[in-house]
Amino acid sequence: MVTEKQTAPAIKDSAAPIITQLAAEPQDEDLGLQDLGDGLVIVQNKKGKVVDLYVNGRRVPKDQISKYQDRIDRQLTAAKNAKPLRNKEEIEEAMDRAEASLERLADGTARMAPLPPMPPMPPMHGMAEAPPAPVAPNRLGNPPTPPVPPVTPRPDDEDGLRRFKDSMKRYEDRMQDYHARMEQYHDRQEEFHARQEATHTNRQEAQIRRAAEHALRMKDHEKRQAEHAIRMKEHEKRMVLHNERMKKHEAMMTELKAALAADGLITSPEADYTFKMDKTGLYVNEKKQSEALFQKYKALMQRTTGEDVDLMFKKEGSSFTIRSNNNTSTKK
Repeated sequence: MVTEKQTAPAIKDSAAPIITQLAAEPQDEDLGLQDLGDGLVIVQNKKGKVVDLYVNGRRVPKDQISKYQDRIDRQLTAAKNAKPLRNKEEIEEAMDRAEASLERLADGTARMAPLPPMPPMPPMHGMAEAPPAPVAPNRLGNPPTPPVPPVTPRPDDEDGLRRFKDSMKRYEDRMQDYHARMEQYHDRQEEFHARQEATHTNRQEAQIRRAAEHALRMKDHEKRQAEHAIRMKEHEKRMVLHNERMKKHEAMMTELKAALAADGLITSPEADYTFKMDKTGLYVNEKKQSEALFQKYKALMQRTTGEDVDLMFKKEGSSFTIRSNNNTSTKK
């Protein structure tokens, strides 16, 4: 006879094939099977002696069991207060609790490993159990976990077949609940994707709007650039005319100073002087000159500047004045 021992509430997958193997072998005495965790499964006789050892699902030869004795003792010490599962009913109850834990994980109500048990609190009147925390609107959460089907017993195990039938009824009920929760999950999934699509659509519309505004700004910028190019061309034309006038002015000043120095009106082309000419005559250093010199210098001005001097002098108060000490010339 083999007795199954297991720490509640979870059933270790490593012990399942060992139970099957021991059940198939003939036994001369009652043996107890215990999963110590950490990959260790031991088989003990009534006196508590370890007669078989499995490590990570593999059977250890009997002459090598002593090598694992320290590890076995540590695990036995850690599990000495564990409640052994003595029959299949207790194993099925443990499986139900394990499935419930999986369902809470799927619903998002159990997000961390359970803490050690707390002392019971006294009942509080009117205090209702808190509902599970809702899933955040921007997160879909995990889908529900399907229940684990019961293990089919041997055909000759009548008690096991009856328990299996009851387990199948509970399993079918859990499957119906699972399908209902899956429908709710699908509804949440569709709602989640609809929100995602709406958010994506809003972002696309905002991007299209910004692109249109950018296109308008670029069009306005191109217009200003074209206007700037026209102004620059006009400026270049004015600069050409200004340079031509400056060249004429420099040529006129050079010829004028040379002529004044040649006629003895100034001591040298570099000397300071004043030159004024209007319709009344020519004045050098505020001294009126002869009519002949007036006509000479009037012709010089007209030739070097390209302006009609007689027409200019017809304007009331108009004159041509140069003050060389200030390096300026003015027309009035």
